[in-house]
Amino acid sequence: MEENNENIKNVSQEETQRKRMYEALKKFFKTDMQIKEAMSKLAPSELDNKENGIEYTDKMYKFFQVTEKQLFSIIQDFRLGQNVSQAVREFFDKNQEKFLKTAYSNPNIQDLYRNQVSNMDEKLIEEVKYSLIGYVPSRQINLSALISKSKTVNELLHVIHSYIVNNENIMEAMPIIDSKSNGVSGDKMTLYGEPTELSQKLFNEIPEDLDCGITDIISMQDRILMMIRDRGHALTIDIDNTDAKGNILVKYFVPKLCNEEMIKKLPGVGKISPNGASGMFACKKEELFKDLFGFIDKVPTDADIPEIDFSKFNYDAQPNQQKEDQFIFYREDAKEIAMRSKNGKIRKITRKD
Repeated sequence: MEENNENIKNVSQEETQRKRMYEALKKFFKTDMQIKEAMSKLAPSELDNKENGIEYTDKMYKFFQVTEKQLFSIIQDFRLGQNVSQAVREFFDKNQEKFLKTAYSNPNIQDLYRNQVSNMDEKLIEEVKYSLIGYVPSRQINLSALISKSKTVNELLHVIHSYIVNNENIMEAMPIIDSKSNGVSGDKMTLYGEPTELSQKLFNEIPEDLDCGITDIISMQDRILMMIRDRGHALTIDIDNTDAKGNILVKYFVPKLCNEEMIKKLPGVGKISPNGASGMFACKKEELFKDLFGFIDKVPTDADIPEIDFSKFNYDAQPNQQKEDQFIFYREDAKEIAMRSKNGKIRKITRKD
């Protein structure tokens, strides 16, 4: 009898834990989209750089304050621990110190945005892929160490997002409604969350020939979130069906500009920045699937990256005929560096113009 009571108690605790984690996940996906939208809107214009410097830096400072509160809320919801909290606190302390040193001394606004908000270091991206991509038990991940290597808000969000959506213990809290394989790539497509008529129909209606990577669809009562790998690297879509008139608002974020010309043709695309592109479009409920799947099909993949036309480069031109930024070294300098190199060291060279 006591054993049965203990089993019932354990089941009840496990169910409570799953509900808590599921609520945290729902909140996280909304917050993640909000931060990405805020980053995209913060991307400076030429006018900001020339005339609105002080106003823009004030706006960026407020962005840091809001984002810090949002991320600490996520840490608390998922109980990620003191080490993670400390790493995030140190990130924002360093970020604020660096910002205050440069922001109000007539900086280049574009550089300020790139260096503190949008840049993504390729080495960190590869380390995140190696450490986090694919479900990995949380005990094998040093999340605070990865956070400590982040230099921009975009990198910090990327690390936290990758940890959460690839953490087996966390994602197991999401009830699986349905799953199948993509008809082209063979990658898994999974429907999670709360069953609704709209989300189930969307899942069933995904065309067999719509080429996508791993696709996660999170179903909630008032919205559907989609994360689609290999489209714009990791396309995020937020489908809001709360409009009383039956209209549906589709918001999206494309983190990688595989082909900028294709990005410019996406429906409702907004500001395009080095950080990616976001946009939104509205449609009638009865036209959602046609418009949504048509949109996804237009988001570029790595296969759409334009080829470099090397024929445009004149490798035999004299140094003064080259564009200033075409080569890192002049040809003769490169030869001289090679000749003067010894034991891995290069003696100082003075170029003769």
